Amino acid sequence: MDKYLVALFAYLIWRVIQLSRKHKWRSSVRHEVGLALFAAFFFWLMIVTLGPPWQTVGPRNYNFVPFQVVRLSLNDWRYNHSVGYFTLNLLGNIAVFIPVGFFTLLLWEIKPAWCVFIGLTISMGIECAQYPIGRWTDVDDIMLNTLGTLIGVLLCLGLKALAPKFTGGFKIK
Repeated sequence: MDKYLVALFAYLIWRVIQLSRKHKWRSSVRHEVGLALFAAFFFWLMIVTLGPPWQTVGPRNYNFVPFQVVRLSLNDWRYNHSVGYFTLNLLGNIAVFIPVGFFTLLLWEIKPAWCVFIGLTISMGIECAQYPIGRWTDVDDIMLNTLGTLIGVLLCLGLKALAPKFTGGFKIK
């Protein structure tokens, strides 16, 4: 938790310095709040995914077979009624990347497909970084994270359709 607060404090100092300089763009309060929330989420994501593993792992583990861990999770839920592993692995990997799609589309003028690509790239970077530090590396995580990013993009598109004036305030003007 201490690392999280230090990182967030460093971000806030950096933003104050950036905004105090002369730029060609002006920022809005909504954009800065959204950017701070996205930065806080991103710092948390890095700590959770690249921090110490929750369980003791032996040798480095990896899975490059698509849908293998998804299938095992679904079977564990179906036959053993084990909700914990199913929730953590499948639903957790999807849910944790919803903010990536949502905030990238909300805060910047980019196409929805690029938001999904950004989520894919972040997920691939995390998975590649997890292997050398002894964490589990799984191609299914990349697919589920990308699905979560897509859901975030769709949620943001829906919010933009319902409240265009509200969401427009999050863009840099």
